[in-house]
Amino acid sequence: MRRRAWVCAAVLVALAPLAAQCSRTPPGPLPPAPHGIALPTYHFDRARTGWSDVESTLVPARVRGGLVRAWESPPLDGADVAYQDDAGAHADAFPPRLFATPLYLDDVVVSAGPFAGASVSVVLVATTSNWVYALAATDAPTADGEGIVPAGTILWRTPVGAPVYVPTLDRGMPLGVLGTPVVDAGASPPTMYVAAADAAAGWQVFALDVTSGAVRPGWPMAIDPAVVRAVDRNGLPGVSPPAMAGPTVASQRSALLLSPDGGTLFVAFGAYADSAVGWLVAVDVHRARVVTSFSSAAAAVAPGGGMWGAGGPAVSPEGRVYMTTGNAPGGSFGVPGLWGNSLLAWGAGLELAATYSPFNYCLLDAGDTDLGGSSPVTFDVDPGQTSTPHLATFGSKQGVVYLVDRDHLGGSLVKRPACDANPLNDDPATDASLYGPAPVAAYPSGHPGPLPVFGPYSDAPGDNDLDRAKMRTTPALFRPSSGQIFVYAAGTSRDPANLDAVVPPCVARLRLVALPGQHAYFEPAFLANRTAVLRNPGAPIVTSHDGGQDGVVWVLDQNARRTDPVVPKPGFVPAGAVLYAFDAATLETLWASAPGDLGPGGKYGHVVVAHGTVYVATDRVAAFVGKGAP
Repeated sequence: MRRRAWVCAAVLVALAPLAAQCSRTPPGPLPPAPHGIALPTYHFDRARTGWSDVESTLVPARVRGGLVRAWESPPLDGADVAYQDDAGAHADAFPPRLFATPLYLDDVVVSAGPFAGASVSVVLVATTSNWVYALAATDAPTADGEGIVPAGTILWRTPVGAPVYVPTLDRGMPLGVLGTPVVDAGASPPTMYVAAADAAAGWQVFALDVTSGAVRPGWPMAIDPAVVRAVDRNGLPGVSPPAMAGPTVASQRSALLLSPDGGTLFVAFGAYADSAVGWLVAVDVHRARVVTSFSSAAAAVAPGGGMWGAGGPAVSPEGRVYMTTGNAPGGSFGVPGLWGNSLLAWGAGLELAATYSPFNYCLLDAGDTDLGGSSPVTFDVDPGQTSTPHLATFGSKQGVVYLVDRDHLGGSLVKRPACDANPLNDDPATDASLYGPAPVAAYPSGHPGPLPVFGPYSDAPGDNDLDRAKMRTTPALFRPSSGQIFVYAAGTSRDPANLDAVVPPCVARLRLVALPGQHAYFEPAFLANRTAVLRNPGAPIVTSHDGGQDGVVWVLDQNARRTDPVVPKPGFVPAGAVLYAFDAATLETLWASAPGDLGPGGKYGHVVVAHGTVYVATDRVAAFVGKGAP
């Protein structure tokens, strides 16, 4: 045990808050660390399906029996930030928040520090304070087999710049890392790409060695606004392209996306209060340089079209990149190259390939009811089952869920179609999305259209704004062993008599109807949980095993209004997040975390589940397991 004592001494020096864990004695020989699972990106894969089919421990019966906290990291590093506001100059200490979703990787051989040589499963997280961490997901043997790497140990921590104070970010807080990083697990060494705001350098992208936390040679790479502007693929002859905004205006909330060949990193940007143009930037990771970009507005006089959804862009099986956009100025449907409230599809070089804009996008523009908060999910269906086998789904703040045919999005490559600010003049039956044959009473015309899920349905400006918005989440796909296809959505329905009050349903399951020779659509009658009240949920994920058996739906709720601060303010203390687990077959609530189980945070994020453990990131990382033996 002398080797184990040395390891604990090293932890005591380097990681004092976790040293107490070294006093634990493993009950007999420690088994090898788990292996074989990689959850390297937001919603688990490039298509953003949100479905993991390798979880055989946390099945509905086990989750219904309750979960307990297995370990919790200490509070992570905060940030000391100097800033100026209307009250004068300040220098405050801010606690960290994890907007970025945790990532998970088995079989990481640590290459630095006291645990060098050990093969460890790791949880990777990044914070608003501009720190990136690798934590041991489970107990693991040391390299010589005589000691223990305790679960929850911080294996490495790397700073990625000085955060910028942004007064418009959740009522004032530092901006460091908001968007979920991505890991190239097949690289040697495994490499994690992180976008971060820096007070001096602006936006930067880091490449970190997952085995040590070291910054890879040639990185970080500054995202130069002049370069981004010069390579814009949405330019018009004789029109000056828009300028890319800096970190105090632009938000990099969207998850990063790595191309299937691992050579191109896509980084998306929105802006606070629709005050600047959205951008999708492509980075050649082999040369650490921006190679092309696409602005959501070809003219600087028309801001908006932010690409800000937490899920980020998705890649379809044929290799196209898809992303939703936010609001554009009201009445701007005739502006060429202005792509607010649309789904855009690009080729690998960001050449625009297809577009979709909802029938009522004029009202979405005017009412801040954008599509941008719900990133797309791409998936395919057996072509023998439907005439539309290549599909994508996403939602909107309006609480509506869309299903579109990727082969026929229906839009122009020049500008959005005409629409009208009067809801009575825009017929949902003209919408190019896929919808069922039954009338939908919610629409003024009574015609079918994209499916209203979280209600009450309204096109009126203000009825869906900020605290009243009904959906800012990416749906999750599930193919159970029955052979059916389901999509799960999380949002906040409103009391029709008081739109500021949240009522069920807040979680719904939509069944895909696919019939030979006909287009696919969502069955209008959907299954919903009628008891859980979620105030600002993140994206659902689904876990199962062996081809869709024993599905569980997990949703992390910030448990706060959209306009509530996420860090303490005078007279205000943020509430702790709440984690919910639902039976995928019935949407019965299996379990919910208790008050105090989780810290504040988790905004728009989701959990990761691997080997019978749920990993949650808020102001720290917590791990939960089922009660008792499996």
